[in-house]
Amino acid sequence: MSAHNSFAIFNAPSDFHLDLVARLVGVNLDCLEKMISTQISPLKELLERTPSFSLCEPGQAGAWWAAVGFSSIEYWKAYTLDGLEYQHQVLQTLAQHSAK
Repeated sequence: MSAHNSFAIFNAPSDFHLDLVARLVGVNLDCLEKMISTQISPLKELLERTPSFSLCEPGQAGAWWAAVGFSSIEYWKAYTLDGLEYQHQVLQTLAQHSAK
């Protein structure tokens, strides 16, 4: 990219920049809403299961730790997938905007 073209974005009208900002804010809000619901779900499920486990009874401690492990895996899986989806949406928005 030549030096002349690399600064062409600064000559664009302000509406061009405002449109990009509005679209990125929309992507952020949509992804934040989804992340909250998908990442809270495994934690909520663990909290709902916890009262049914008695750590004093033999065998229950293992079941509780298994539930914690499962919930941790589900949480990190949701976190990773949500992060990848967010990156994809931001890149897609930037590509669509730069194609204008």
